Amino acid sequence: YESLPPDERLVGSPAQSYAFLLKRLGAVLWVGGDLKESERRYRAALAIEERRLQSTPNDAEGEWALTFTLSDLGGVVKRQGRRDEAAALWERALAIRRRAANADAKDLRASRGVAVLLWRTAVLASERQQHVEAVAGLREMTAIQEGLLATQGQLPPPVTERAWAIGYLADALLRRF
Repeated sequence: YESLPPDERLVGSPAQSYAFLLKRLGAVLWVGGDLKESERRYRAALAIEERRLQSTPNDAEGEWALTFTLSDLGGVVKRQGRRDEAAALWERALAIRRRAANADAKDLRASRGVAVLLWRTAVLASERQQHVEAVAGLREMTAIQEGLLATQGQLPPPVTERAWAIGYLADALLRRF
């Protein structure tokens, strides 16, 4: 990738592949505890994906891939104690996923993606003593999980995710008072 001419690095398959590789490497580094290097890799992937989306702004799959980068980068910076930055990254990813879910109410991937980010932002809000926001996010997450259960039936993943949502909601409600 790095041996390609600069103009060729930003388009098509090489850019997508390289961004994906950077994200996977970022994940390995995160798990291994090298948070600074993990963050560097995620930020490099983010830059590639953002440049790509500037040239193809209506690329739904490119936007979806960007949400994973934002979400993971949020996790890395949160782990470094930078909660405000994590919240901003997760909110940005959440906005993109909400657009996808609103564009197609039957898109289970988008609904599940919204629920995951609602959980992350709500737990962070609870940690920051923002209990009203945490409860609101967890209520919305629980409602999404209920909808997924109605659509998918009593399969283990949706049932488990709903149980976690209810547990976190109960915890947030208790902290609110």
